[in-house]
Amino acid sequence: DVTGRKSAELALAESLHALEARTREVEQLNAQLARRAIDAETAVRAKEAFLRNVTHEFRTPMNHIMGAANLLAGSQLDEKQLKWITMLFDGARNLLKRIDATLDIARIEAGGLVLENVDFGPATVLEQACGMLAHRARDKGLEFRLDVAPGMPTVLRGDPTRLAQMTLNLLDNAINFTEQGHVRVAASCSAADPAGVVLRIEVSDSGPGIGPDVQATLFTPFTPGDSSPVRRHGGLGVGLSTTREIARLMGGDAGVSSEPGKGSTFWFSARFPVVKSG
Repeated sequence: DVTGRKSAELALAESLHALEARTREVEQLNAQLARRAIDAETAVRAKEAFLRNVTHEFRTPMNHIMGAANLLAGSQLDEKQLKWITMLFDGARNLLKRIDATLDIARIEAGGLVLENVDFGPATVLEQACGMLAHRARDKGLEFRLDVAPGMPTVLRGDPTRLAQMTLNLLDNAINFTEQGHVRVAASCSAADPAGVVLRIEVSDSGPGIGPDVQATLFTPFTPGDSSPVRRHGGLGVGLSTTREIARLMGGDAGVSSEPGKGSTFWFSARFPVVKSG
């Protein structure tokens, strides 16, 4: 039937025309998405470069302040003056730590944070990290302890600097918020596969504890409108956010378990290959 064939050909032509129009729409949409992705990547890299330059400008004078404080601490000072100098030095050191954490967040967002891949002893790294803050806990009269579970591998391969940084972030927060009782660090590992383990670090304290509403924002940096005692005390968000992001780069995660009045346990995990001896 000629009429039927022409009707079918016309319907096919209309369908092809509609398909071509839809294909052009999809191509245009893909082009728009590609441009937006490029713009977003450019913006993230510009932000990272800006923060890198700004942190450099901050770090230089802060290093001078810390150097001067060190020199003054070694001079003839009475007890009150030495206390003031110690406060100045601690404040400058904490500010530098927050500057570095802010830069880390920008690097992570830009995909520019490069992890080391070297052999290290996990127990040694944790002992050194805890040793850096143990005096602060004891100065406050807190019981302080590091427990490394039996079976911890002697040598792992990965980034020991970031492992120490994450541990110090959690430990620093625990000491800041705990006025009496204890701060404890527990390290354990579980087999991930025949070649590697998952290392888990828990930092528990007998501090005031944290409610569920605050817990929900703890690992988010620069949360607007958060005037909680936690944030006012020391700006927890940057250090905790950095810890979680680095842990995820290492194949793990970070979190918290806490109840008001019952203390807190912050933790992170990370995957590491085991280096066999011999």
